[in-house]
Amino acid sequence: MMKWLTAAAIIVIHGLPALARTIYVPGDLATIQSALDSIVERDTIRVAAGEYNELLIAQSVSFTLIGDIDPDSSENSMPLVDGTNIIGVDTPAVLLLPAHARAVIENFRFKNGDRKGIRSMADSVVIRNCVVDSTYDGFRHAQDNANAYVLLDHCEFRAILFRCAVVHRGNELSALHCIFEGREGFISPLVGTNQSFLESCTFTGNPGRYLLNAYGGPHTIVNCTFGPIITADFDHAIALSNGTLTFSNNTITDCLYGSHVIVIQSDVGDSVEICDNTFIRCQSIPGQLGAVGVIDVYTTGVSEHGPLICDNTFTECSGNRYADDISLGPFSPAILSGNHFVGDNLNGVPSIAMSPNFSQPTPAILRDNYFENCGYALSGIGSADARFNYWGSNSGPYHETLNPFGEGDTITGDVPFIPWLIDSTVATNASPPLPENSNLHGYPNPFNSTVTIEYALAREQDVTLEIYDVLGRQVETLLSERQSVGVHSVRWVADSFASGLYFAKLTALAGASQAVKLLLMK
Repeated sequence: MMKWLTAAAIIVIHGLPALARTIYVPGDLATIQSALDSIVERDTIRVAAGEYNELLIAQSVSFTLIGDIDPDSSENSMPLVDGTNIIGVDTPAVLLLPAHARAVIENFRFKNGDRKGIRSMADSVVIRNCVVDSTYDGFRHAQDNANAYVLLDHCEFRAILFRCAVVHRGNELSALHCIFEGREGFISPLVGTNQSFLESCTFTGNPGRYLLNAYGGPHTIVNCTFGPIITADFDHAIALSNGTLTFSNNTITDCLYGSHVIVIQSDVGDSVEICDNTFIRCQSIPGQLGAVGVIDVYTTGVSEHGPLICDNTFTECSGNRYADDISLGPFSPAILSGNHFVGDNLNGVPSIAMSPNFSQPTPAILRDNYFENCGYALSGIGSADARFNYWGSNSGPYHETLNPFGEGDTITGDVPFIPWLIDSTVATNASPPLPENSNLHGYPNPFNSTVTIEYALAREQDVTLEIYDVLGRQVETLLSERQSVGVHSVRWVADSFASGLYFAKLTALAGASQAVKLLLMK
């Protein structure tokens, strides 16, 4: 039986294309480039560990390029493709993937001095478990509107001068468990992309410019780590724009910024979600008046409730002029729920700031937010409903006219803020705890028409269980009674309610409360 077809052969048997082959380097052929020159559709090239001083140009076919490594060994066992010392070629790429190629590349290291890394115009690219080291740029898909798909999986881009990864308009990037590291003074966003899904990636560069510029949308960025970074004056660390935007469960730390840490601009305001993120020591460049807040949100188009900004924690963050933590753009309603602001009283500006009333026709809704040692919590010059928040004291926030004896953090403007989360009638100086061990949850969630809401009480107490819609309006009271210690459950039949996001809020006599999100999908 014939086990091997020569590298240059294209054999057709009874009108059918030849079976996909595996070509070994070295062995069947001496160099990776000679193997790439010989491949036809669906061939695989397997490359042994070693150093290959080559610049690679692929063909417009579907192929797989795999480095043979010991799974338990270090990256030094990967094949190294290094074009650094190849001269006489004008700004070459270490690997070029032409139009209409479909490539899978695994287990390689790439170097090329300060010249180009991987350049692509391919229809699809999968790069897995690879390292691109000390190049001008790491990976670049350079063809606009090609509907190409790029997957970077467990890759590391280190000491990159220009951009670690960029995918032009009309294409899509997914990056999973990748490290993007800019060389000191890098001059462009570490990652620039049109549509994107980024999960469990690390972005760092100090100093530099942007860490991420995600335009065109939609974008989902989850479980990523950003920082440290010192941006240029008037620059952001992260910019997200257009379409559906989800930025959740990320950690952003030690960002010294010149404009914002994150700027968000979307034409689909009801599809923006910034939730469950942790911001630590995100501070403005001293004296830079353009540094006006950690998050800036501006949405356009018709919005029912605007972006959802929920369950984020801001610790020791600051801005210089407008806001420390969140600034809401004009004509942009928003829901701010369950956020925790800690120790952001560095520069005397508010934790949250809004545009003036004339440009804020739809109220921003603030619910169950917690302010701790913030000094100035809210600049309510816009239209806002700020009830049911905790301002740092049982006496409520300090307001010059509406609550001059409040000992909590300051708010300004004509903003409804009473009652607060911790009732002002409680006579203790300490904040009473939320219901102990309540473990409030709903199941099934999402649900179709009926959901069971379950919670546990560690002591006998008066409780109220209410349902709120996404605009913060109370739509139903499920119970209001004294209940004993133990586990309790209540069914909510939502047949008459529209699909969407709701909140079940459990409130104790002292005013302490917990809430859980419920998604009704009919």
